[in-house]
Amino acid sequence: MKNKIIINEDWIILILFVLGLILRISTVGIFDYPGNLKAADAFNHQLVADNIINTGSYKNMPPYFVYNKADIINVLPPLFYIHVAATGKVTGLQTWNISAIFGMVYNAFQILIIYIFASKIFNSKKIGLIAGSMFVLPFNIDVWIYNSYIGMSIQALGNLLLIFSYYIFYDYVIEEKFWKTIVLTLALTGIYLSHFSELAAFIPLLFIVLIKIIKCKNIIQISRRILIMGLISIIPFVLYIPRVLMWFENRGKNSIKFHIPSEKIPLLFPELSDLSIIILILAITGLIQVLLNWKKYKDFILLEGYFFAYIYIGAMFIVPTYILRHKAILPFFVYPIAAYIIYSLLVKNIANLINLNKTIIVLAVCLIFIAAGIPHYTELKNRLQYQHITKEKFDLLNWLNSITTEDDLIFFFDGFYQGANMFLKRANYILEVERLPEAAQYIAENRELPEIDFCPEGSSFVIRFEKELSLFNYEKQEIGFCPKRFIDFDYIIFEHLNQNIWQLNQFIINDILININNFTKIYEQNNIVILKNEKTKR
Repeated sequence: MKNKIIINEDWIILILFVLGLILRISTVGIFDYPGNLKAADAFNHQLVADNIINTGSYKNMPPYFVYNKADIINVLPPLFYIHVAATGKVTGLQTWNISAIFGMVYNAFQILIIYIFASKIFNSKKIGLIAGSMFVLPFNIDVWIYNSYIGMSIQALGNLLLIFSYYIFYDYVIEEKFWKTIVLTLALTGIYLSHFSELAAFIPLLFIVLIKIIKCKNIIQISRRILIMGLISIIPFVLYIPRVLMWFENRGKNSIKFHIPSEKIPLLFPELSDLSIIILILAITGLIQVLLNWKKYKDFILLEGYFFAYIYIGAMFIVPTYILRHKAILPFFVYPIAAYIIYSLLVKNIANLINLNKTIIVLAVCLIFIAAGIPHYTELKNRLQYQHITKEKFDLLNWLNSITTEDDLIFFFDGFYQGANMFLKRANYILEVERLPEAAQYIAENRELPEIDFCPEGSSFVIRFEKELSLFNYEKQEIGFCPKRFIDFDYIIFEHLNQNIWQLNQFIINDILININNFTKIYEQNNIVILKNEKTKR
């Protein structure tokens, strides 16, 4: 007779969730400056949250993002910024730490949703436990990369809500319940207010939900469901849709095109191969088994088919390949079927062979998966030891911020890596890398500085340059003064990135700006030189 061991899978997955969260947070930790934010988007999101704390409003961009104008609307969804700012206001923690931690929390919560989803599909919490354990510490840690670092913050929140929406949709198709339509509407509204591109991955499925509601024979039930769903979503929709339309009109319409590709489109993290060959083999085997039982799993098969068609076929006809960001949720669709075949072929057979309780074998499998990810986890921590912006540069920007005014114009001649210059919190401009060779050639040939239109290609985070007059009434704003000469700037910052750039910078600094154009050197350290214009000409 087999040993009767009762272990609650729900408690086990909660323990694994906490473990996964601790592991994720430990890759960045708590830090005293934002150097461990690993992408420019994370910088911008954190600074917008800072601006909410300082102004009490989420509607407008920080002025230094938009050429020192204080009333330019922010078209990006506000949910992430608002709860980061609120947490910062209550706790006193720096928003860069809150942003990083929340990004990891969103990532770790996928463990729970994968567990619930797999348990529902296969009617087995043991299978769900195996699937969830695969995301605690994946075989290939690169599966974490997009949500945790590249897509930190609003994308990670959007993807979390997206997979939750997929689960609720699947659950609703299996069993139509009124409360599920409410939860689904809340989740989709959350996506809309977090990072609306994720909503595009769900819209076709929303039509299925609406059709099911309309097919209900009871007119009172139809009216109640549509009314409740409308009330939940209509307020944020009405408040925010004008901004979405403006984003599409001024940015989206110029970048979204349908095409038949002539060459391979570069894909974004993670690829299926990033899930590891072992997982893929298991998943393919599991998929075959699921297809053989297609009547039982038809709803799951159709959901899987839709997602992979959206990611791998739809992306072939849409430029840019923005929808490929949603590949960050591949584990949600792959791990359950890999867990299913492990349980069917391995756990059951071992339990019968050695007369051991299935739960113990499942726990052993979970531990093996987690242990197998340790080498990759250690490697990832080593890879992430670098600072996106060094402490010296961050302190330098703070110092420069303290000696300048909000009206000062500041130019980063060599740029600052991935938007780190925005921490200066002043209107600032850069010379893009692709324009630097042309400018350098002109300087070398003419022994003088060229005129350059800095504003259109400047570093400011401009998506839509408009002022909100009323709910549906916006007024286009002119940038105003736009520097065209080096001597129009109050401060110029040079960073000697290599020997050739050092030689060019020395000529500009000494022979042109200092000797001829009333600039003085106020800082020179760590290959960085800052010049102040003693007589700004505008």
